[in-house]
Amino acid sequence: MRKILAVLLLTGAAMVQAHEPMDHVCTAPERPEDDQNEVLWQQFMTEIDAFRACVNHKMEWHQKAADIHQQNAQEVVALWNDFVQTSLNAPEDFPWPE
Repeated sequence: MRKILAVLLLTGAAMVQAHEPMDHVCTAPERPEDDQNEVLWQQFMTEIDAFRACVNHKMEWHQKAADIHQQNAQEVVALWNDFVQTSLNAPEDFPWPE
C-alpha cells in the first residue's frame, strides 16, 4: 500500500503546474486636498487609471491561477478514479461499510 501511495503522490506532484507568485502591490492614489488645482486633479485621474489597471491585472492573474489549480485538481481526481477502477477492483475487493 505504501508503494501505491508513493506512486500516487509522485504522479500527482508531477502534474502540478507551478506558477510564480505575484509580488506586485496595487496602491490606491490619494485624492488631492486642493481639488480645484487642475494639474493635481489630472495627476490624480492618471493615478486612478493606473490603479484600476493594476487591480484588473492582478485579478486576471489570480483567476488564471485558479483555473490552473482547478484543472490540476480535476486531473488528480481522474488519476485516482482511474486507479480505483483499474487496479482496486472496487467494490468487490474493497467493499465500503454500509
